[in-house]
Amino acid sequence: MPHLKCEPCRNRLYRAGSGDQVGDLCPACGSLLEPVGQLAELVGFQLVRSAGSHQQIADQLGDLIVRRQAAYAEAPTD
Repeated sequence: MPHLKCEPCRNRLYRAGSGDQVGDLCPACGSLLEPVGQLAELVGFQLVRSAGSHQQIADQLGDLIVRRQAAYAEAPTD
């Protein structure tokens, strides 16, 4: 079933297709998402659209690269 849930932040996601979703992370908190066996498990969970998650990851990676370059620039050279 293409539904996933995040217990810590009570979010749910729907992913099109029936591929293996193991290892996916919650776009809100970064916790490991759990597969859902029955839709009844999702009662009370908030639907999160993960369309922006790729952009969020790209932004975080860009910030990491900038910080790393700044740290290298400040490091003393031998």
